[in-house]
Amino acid sequence: MTPVWLDDPHFPTALGDLLLAGTVGRDHLRRAAALAGTAAQGAPTGAQALWRQRQAMLLAAALEEDPLYGPTAQALVAMLPALP
Repeated sequence: MTPVWLDDPHFPTALGDLLLAGTVGRDHLRRAAALAGTAAQGAPTGAQALWRQRQAMLLAAALEEDPLYGPTAQALVAMLPALP
């Protein structure tokens, strides 16, 4: 069973608030991805990969919102080597 994001005891409140406001819009999703990246840096070693995956999913969603916006694609491509 896949863990629910909000079940994570280290889930940042700011990210939760941002996601509750919605998951539409390139800039909104890029902000959420940045918060997930910050959570990855402060997470215990075992949880860092999970937070990186969450960050990549949010970046992929941002890329779907605006597929011609290069900085989002560049950020996602830069993350690929770190993903399992």
